[in-house]
Amino acid sequence: MGALARSGRAAGQSSAGWNTGRAPGAALLFLGGASLAAAPLVRRVSAEAPDGIRLCLVKAATGLPCPLCGGTRAAAALGEGALLDALAWNPLAALGIGLAVAAGAALLLGWRPGAAWRGPGVRVAGLAAIALNWTYLVAVGR
Repeated sequence: MGALARSGRAAGQSSAGWNTGRAPGAALLFLGGASLAAAPLVRRVSAEAPDGIRLCLVKAATGLPCPLCGGTRAAAALGEGALLDALAWNPLAALGIGLAVAAGAALLLGWRPGAAWRGPGVRVAGLAAIALNWTYLVAVGR
């Protein structure tokens, strides 16, 4: 007996009738796009604040940046098309937003990641990227 006969719906479809196979792509595309769309507001608030935006509680408590410090400004710079400024603020956040938009669009168009994208090598590379990014942020005094 197939999935359709047991549950009354096709595989990849939620009980509400949504196509769950495309939901991750839509979510990634929305989050990346929302980050870019918020750029004008972030720039305006940052320009009006006496010392700029200070949102990082880790830095406020320890004096050291967290791995995401500068991510808001990186998103704002990306939204304005200033790629080099975005990379200077937080390279991993800038690349992550770009990858979220690209991966979201690819998933919506039907691309499905293979097993290689779920292996331990991807996790190790991700942790190494976070460590390198954090080292950069500490070194530049973000």
